Amino acid sequence: MKDSQAVVSIEHLDVFAQQHEMHRDQLGVLRECQQDTYRILKTIDLNAAGEYKFFSKVACYVMAENIDDINHGMLQSLSVNCYSAVESLARVSIENSINLMYVVKDKDSLKPRSLLKSYLTSSSKRATHWLNYAKTIDDSKYLDRAKIFSNHIESISGVFKDINDSDVFPHWPDARSRFRSVGLEAFYHILFAPTSDSIHGFSEDIFNNVLIDLSPNEIDVKHALLKAQKAEKLSLAYYLTTNAVLFFCDAAHRICVRTENDMKVAELDKIAIKLNGVIAEHESLMDRYYEEHI
Repeated sequence: MKDSQAVVSIEHLDVFAQQHEMHRDQLGVLRECQQDTYRILKTIDLNAAGEYKFFSKVACYVMAENIDDINHGMLQSLSVNCYSAVESLARVSIENSINLMYVVKDKDSLKPRSLLKSYLTSSSKRATHWLNYAKTIDDSKYLDRAKIFSNHIESISGVFKDINDSDVFPHWPDARSRFRSVGLEAFYHILFAPTSDSIHGFSEDIFNNVLIDLSPNEIDVKHALLKAQKAEKLSLAYYLTTNAVLFFCDAAHRICVRTENDMKVAELDKIAIKLNGVIAEHESLMDRYYEEHI
């Protein structure tokens, strides 16, 4: 009876793994959607419409280019099966697409200037901590470099004195507040917060492996569990990438809406439909999994 149950468990786990591994087939459409989104975004002239001010324009151009770089990195990581890299990159991509949406909704450029103020403040603190530490050790070269960095930060802070010393600009909010501000807080809880572990310790992966190793299952069942776990990690990487590309598409969509470019809005709507179709495949599989455990 015990052997029969083990066989059934392995068969169930093998099916689970196969279903999740099928998500590899989504790579092509994800590449296409990313390329099309950035292609459309590059055609938008922020000098022509939308009343974008200087700081907002610079922030939008830089953020869009950097997010495109990160998303290409995700897609390349998928192609070589580097799924932990995808989890980390997806978190960075999603947060910065949120930042882009947050900046886009601001017509007086207070938000990008508050981001610069936050950068200058945090850089100054880092410079002070580094310099204070350098003074405690016997390394003149290390101390000289700390001084150079500290002087550099002090110099650029002086250039942006009107921003750095002003209380007019609002505090750059925490991630959850930024998600909430653009109407996407739900995704903070289901996408952004859970992937924190992928950057700060891999504790979830360690926990899952320990759980399997300590389970009372036979060795062949444990192997099947590990295979299923790896397949689920693969699937999660594709799910996160799809959402990251969709968030970028959403940010591009908001830029096009603000510039009143209806033709580009319609093109981005079609891309979003494709991406939501991919997400529906993942959601359907998750629904079946949860139904089995209700």
